[in-house]
Amino acid sequence: MDRRAKNYLSYVAVILLTYFLGLTILSASEEHTLIQRLNPESAPRIGMGYYLLIALLGALLLCAIAWIYLSRKNAKTFKEVLQTKKGQTVFACSGISGALLSCLASLGLIGSLPAMPHHADLTPSVAINDSTEASEQEVSSTSVYIPPIPELPPIKPAENHIELAKGIQTIANQQTITDLIESNQPDLSCVLGLEGSHITIDSSILQKSGDSTVLEDALLFGVNGALVAAPGSTLNVLATRIETNGLANTGVVVNGLNATASLTGSDVLTNALHSPAYFAGYQGQLKVTEGYSSTQGDASAIFVPQSTAIIEAQSLNANTLGLDSPLVLAQGILKGSNINATIDRSVLAKIKSGGDVTLSDSKFTVGAMQAETDEHAIFVMENRDQSEKQDWTVLNLNNNEWIVPTTSPASNDAFCFVIDHVGAQIELINNTIYQVPQLAKVSAGKLNLNCIQQILQGPLVADQDSEVNMNLTQSSIFTGSINANQACPKVKLSLDESSQIVLTDNIYVSEFNNANAANTNITTNGFHIFVNGNPVV
Repeated sequence: MDRRAKNYLSYVAVILLTYFLGLTILSASEEHTLIQRLNPESAPRIGMGYYLLIALLGALLLCAIAWIYLSRKNAKTFKEVLQTKKGQTVFACSGISGALLSCLASLGLIGSLPAMPHHADLTPSVAINDSTEASEQEVSSTSVYIPPIPELPPIKPAENHIELAKGIQTIANQQTITDLIESNQPDLSCVLGLEGSHITIDSSILQKSGDSTVLEDALLFGVNGALVAAPGSTLNVLATRIETNGLANTGVVVNGLNATASLTGSDVLTNALHSPAYFAGYQGQLKVTEGYSSTQGDASAIFVPQSTAIIEAQSLNANTLGLDSPLVLAQGILKGSNINATIDRSVLAKIKSGGDVTLSDSKFTVGAMQAETDEHAIFVMENRDQSEKQDWTVLNLNNNEWIVPTTSPASNDAFCFVIDHVGAQIELINNTIYQVPQLAKVSAGKLNLNCIQQILQGPLVADQDSEVNMNLTQSSIFTGSINANQACPKVKLSLDESSQIVLTDNIYVSEFNNANAANTNITTNGFHIFVNGNPVV
């Protein structure tokens, strides 16, 4: 190898060693920053392996530079250089000095360098346990960082302001309440259960008035509710009447880890704006059995489960009178059965991104109006402002009945389902639908509609930014049209041999699957099913 090539390799070695030394120091600085974020109260320590690698790279770097100097840019061989005392001394001192200098430099640099972009949003891992024994477990301050699972809905906002709640009676132990409790002051609940409390309210009356002074705290966290279960508290409510009359006075609030409440045979009535009957947030769990619930004001739903919270309701009568006051406003989980509800001037359910609603064996009379958009619908699944995490919404309906009364302005044009800027997974099993002329409208969303023993009618419309997948099984019948304006490019339609389609206009799809190869289960009425522009039926 000639001298020029040797010089080239020597300089490349110096550059590569410098690069890897800098990269190692930066990586160590990143780990230092991560440990400091996860454990801000402890002094972060970097593993010894980093310092050994830094010392090795520093020693090799200085030795490479010394080689270029001693060999007079590769004029001498390695053997010739090491035969002299000067060469041996310089190489030894270079190795030791390089290791020491690189370690000293890294001590000053680690922790002071800016964080890499891909670690900009690091958050410490939190162990979540939904069982009642979670309060007895501890999360180690030295636990290893685990990236958050994307599928899990985040808790938003990051802080739980339920800690700001105050009460006429603030309880942190085991108590039974049978008296009338009134609160007419702003931001002051009738009863507030704190961590460790076990409260039974039996045959009592709770009356709450006094407007909320911070509307956001009331709407997002339930502050100023009549009855509040804070993290770690347990409520058992029997044959009790709860009534509120002030702005943003929620009836019952269950907010926080291990916050639980059970209501049996109790009535919850709210009479003002922004006053839902039941609110659950931050992994709170609420169960309502029997009784009557009513909201009179606008923007006052019956059930409001926030993300990560669960509300269960059964054998309940309910009524809302206000605009934008659905039975359900969900970003969390709602499971309802045997509910008889009248929703005078709103949709039945509004499900936000990540919401999961199941309703069975229930009857609903629905005004089917949306104050925000003037759109008429029974179920609305939306993420219109696109501010929330883009999770699918889920709706399971089994053996329900719903009707839009002829007196409602929505009776002539209401949709069963409106999907707006969100993915919607809907399963229908043997529901009965009265006086709802249109099936579904999809705007910049995705709809997976699975029908089992289900009779449906009306057009399904979708825009150019949407996708639709409709599946009919077990003697389902669909009467109507799909994508008649040909706006949606991705529509899949499938049916088994027992199911039927009756066309009232053309159907335009990108994929069509019929288990009946002869298509004798399709009544065309002079119309056609087109697949990618070609008539197949």
